[in-house]
Amino acid sequence: MKIGILTYHRAENFGAVLQAYALSSYLRSEKHDVEVIDYRSKNIERRYEIFSPGILLSRKNIYLSIKEYIGRFSNIADRRTKKRKFEEFRKNLPLSKPVRARREIGTYDIIITGSDQVWNFHINKGDENVYLLNFGSESLMRVSYAASSERNGLSRIPESQLREAFDRFDKISVREQFLKDIVGKLTNKKVSVCVDPVFLLSASEYEDVCMKPRERKYILVFHMTYSRELVEFASKLAMNKGLRLIECFGGFAAHQKSADSICNWGPQELLGLIANAEVVFTTSFHGLAFSLILHRNVWLINKGDNCRQHSLLHLAGLDHRMLKTFDQYNEQPIDFDSVDSKLAPVIKESKDFLRF
Repeated sequence: MKIGILTYHRAENFGAVLQAYALSSYLRSEKHDVEVIDYRSKNIERRYEIFSPGILLSRKNIYLSIKEYIGRFSNIADRRTKKRKFEEFRKNLPLSKPVRARREIGTYDIIITGSDQVWNFHINKGDENVYLLNFGSESLMRVSYAASSERNGLSRIPESQLREAFDRFDKISVREQFLKDIVGKLTNKKVSVCVDPVFLLSASEYEDVCMKPRERKYILVFHMTYSRELVEFASKLAMNKGLRLIECFGGFAAHQKSADSICNWGPQELLGLIANAEVVFTTSFHGLAFSLILHRNVWLINKGDNCRQHSLLHLAGLDHRMLKTFDQYNEQPIDFDSVDSKLAPVIKESKDFLRF
């Protein structure tokens, strides 16, 4: 089978590139001919350009847009370094030729859209039909694997259009139960819940590609949403334990940087930092996912709805690892035998879903 994967592999985002790596690697291990379709979504590309005037139109609040745009000039070196590291990592993906329009997408037996937030149409405005696979011949097998979104991610598209699109799919799976409930009301097709692709590979397979850090004995804070209270708490904890505190930022907000913060990391570096941390604090879904895969004691910080993170914690039987206040923190390690036993059947079902 020749399979094309259509996802956010070009986002300079830790989870985006690693879920693309994991899904393509797993399918190749199953002896399929696999390509990650090198689709250049205008909206995704614009988000990661070093200087993009389009960012000025990306928010409803023009003041915040201007502030973010000006802020980009203060960390050009970090941005260029990070971009280079992501480009280097993408060489691990079986990429097709560059594609900038639906009509340029090659011929496949199957196209899989997902995972990541490919059905959050507030992110990929203008590309909805691409990620709904509204193209190709009738013989093309259309599959979504662990497609994800926020709760309101589908709200931009008329229900009639969504119904028509979902009915063209041969197999549908999403990553979260709440999205299954939403999509299930829009189609008579069976909607499954599958794990994020990163769970399709073993810890040892990630250890083969991660970059071992020079640092030893540290607490890692991985910010997607910044929390000053978290930094203050983690700093005190690190001091009490005689550990170093390392911060990694998903973004580049210069005023948040400290001596031990890293903004120009690449995927393999961050993977290595998670793999070797004493404790991980994060607001990131994939920060949580890799901490579970690599058996790191992790705490998720409550920021907003966290629906995707809540879903994963519940699946792993770790609802108590969501910190709403720092008084809830304790030294009890995670029982990873229990976590693995809860995740194992769902991972098996997800692999079964990918049998073609």
